[in-house]
Amino acid sequence: MVHVSASPREWLRLDAMYYRFYLDNKFFNSTATTKRHFSDEVNLSFEIYLSEKSSIGALFSVAMPGKAAVQSIGGNNTTQALKIFLIYNF
Repeated sequence: MVHVSASPREWLRLDAMYYRFYLDNKFFNSTATTKRHFSDEVNLSFEIYLSEKSSIGALFSVAMPGKAAVQSIGGNNTTQALKIFLIYNF
């Protein structure tokens, strides 16, 4: 994992993360694979602090399957997700 974070303002946080996933062994979901590289993922997010107890933000992620995922799941589609979140600490 590589994680870079910045706070250009006291009320704003920006993050970029890169993950590279490997299987512990050459099996996934009871399927044998010849490779262990499962996927790569990139996440980009921001969080805006509204107060000391609350914040709002969004996370965009893209996951690209590796050879082990293609062999065990049978597809090679890239997955994308957008998540919007609200945090309130009490």
